[in-house]
Amino acid sequence: MNDTLASHYGKRIRVTGIFERYGSRFDSMGRTKKTVLLGDITLEGSSEVIAVHVWLQDAGLFAGLEGGEKVTFEAAVDKYKRHLREQGPDKVVDAYGLYRPSDVKVSTPPVYRPQMSMIQEPSVAAAPASFDSAKPVCAPPASSDSAKPVSDPLQLISQVQRTAKECGGWDKLKLLVEMLAR
Repeated sequence: MNDTLASHYGKRIRVTGIFERYGSRFDSMGRTKKTVLLGDITLEGSSEVIAVHVWLQDAGLFAGLEGGEKVTFEAAVDKYKRHLREQGPDKVVDAYGLYRPSDVKVSTPPVYRPQMSMIQEPSVAAAPASFDSAKPVCAPPASSDSAKPVSDPLQLISQVQRTAKECGGWDKLKLLVEMLAR
């Protein structure tokens, strides 16, 4: 639960994250406040992920972003109480988050991150009518690294992205997965 953020508690740090989506929450007065979800938070200049995701309440600073865009900004690390309702009504733990963001900069081009809807079990439906069995759907992997099993989720996403590129895009990769699932 953002344990590595704990080591920066009380400090203002410069971080990079990938924009996921906008959201909203109610404040203590019952008013709706816009929020923003950022994933894969790293210290600027580092590749080590210090938080898998963070929700920020100052969504106005992040207006106009599209999914996958990489943003760099400064924020304070602070502690909050997290209610773990699935473990009981009184289960509360300390957690760490980013607050008071400033100096937001968007880097381009966007980093592609597949949506969860793309990573579903393949359907068992018949092949599309446009499928031509004489044409190869995907070329063999360009390197032997593609054949090695991967346990790290970020490496797995990277490997899937490489495979999709080698196959000629996500549609062809999806078609290949559907064919293999039969």
